[in-house]
Amino acid sequence: MTQDFTYLAYPDPIPEALQRYISYIRFDPDNESLHVSAIECAMGSRMPIASIKSHLSAALAQFSDSSQLKALEGRIALAEGDFKHAQELYQALLLNHPNEAALIHDLAYAHMQQGQFEAAMQTLDAYKEALSDFAPAYILHARCLHNLERFDDAEAILTPLTKNEQAPMYASALLALLKQDKGDAQGAAELGKKVVDSDIAVFEGCLAYAEATASLGDVPAALEFYQQAVALSPRSGRALSGLAQAQFYEFDFANAERSVAQALSDMDTHVGTWLMAGWIALANNQTELAWERFERGYLLDKNFGDSHGCMAVRFIKTNEMEKAERHIRLGEMLDPNSYAVQYAHMLMAERAGDKQAYDARFSAIKNTPFHANGVIPQTLIDERMKVFDKRNKSS
Repeated sequence: MTQDFTYLAYPDPIPEALQRYISYIRFDPDNESLHVSAIECAMGSRMPIASIKSHLSAALAQFSDSSQLKALEGRIALAEGDFKHAQELYQALLLNHPNEAALIHDLAYAHMQQGQFEAAMQTLDAYKEALSDFAPAYILHARCLHNLERFDDAEAILTPLTKNEQAPMYASALLALLKQDKGDAQGAAELGKKVVDSDIAVFEGCLAYAEATASLGDVPAALEFYQQAVALSPRSGRALSGLAQAQFYEFDFANAERSVAQALSDMDTHVGTWLMAGWIALANNQTELAWERFERGYLLDKNFGDSHGCMAVRFIKTNEMEKAERHIRLGEMLDPNSYAVQYAHMLMAERAGDKQAYDARFSAIKNTPFHANGVIPQTLIDERMKVFDKRNKSS
């Protein structure tokens, strides 16, 4: 009887290593380890997930008790974003394999991806002895703490780990991102630079370095590494939002609109991205869209100074001055240094024909340090104006 090998029909081009495994399986189809190795090779080679699942399904039908194949099923569920199914698979596997570090890690990861950060950390703590020398588990623990904004606890895990030359580079990348989120842009830039110089394919290293350089006023560097971060993780709302902002600063408003629209599809509850999207719409002369986006941001967080500043700008432009003045007052109470509020003040002065007040407000904005890092905006503004003048002359 002819053996049916249709489940091995991976599409071309098939990597040489995978082709060898396929040849071996055709010769010895009852060898479980060959199927495991072939599927692992296919996953590592980024073959189409449908082809991998077809092979795995056929292998599981033949080796229904294989823990290795079931573990691969869990990895595929993670790759497809079916975290609940992955969680169930790993929980069942750990009943018989309680000391398998990779299974424990992947179960915790499935919890984390569902936003169950405490459950993920409890899983790691429950199997602490089995994970004592498993660096990815420590990094995952730090990642959960980071998501819970327990920055100091996360840093306490990562700092000693990154001093070990054998530690994965993404541990340093996560630490760089953590420094950025704590407001240490200089520290994030220095560590992020080491990561990207060592391995440009580490997403969080590129993201941390992009955000840090943006905070420090180096927009061209930020743009380059935001682009790299998006190339590595095309659905990262955070990277897309940062890319949109960098493109906005480079006066590339058309691409900024494309990037911010993608960012909002991934994280439509992020206030700052909605407000940035409003400014981008204004730059593209889409005023009604800008007002809608400002309002979305405002409704998400009415206790944010910039939300009120943006609403004030909207109402000045639509000649609703009482509402504008109210939002300026509220925004100033929440954050006296809000750039959106200060810009609204500038528009009010411009409307009144008070050039002196306008210039004084603009001078104050240029010399007020950014909250997170103490950088004075004057240099950034001057550099952006040079780019703007150069583009105007060329067009």
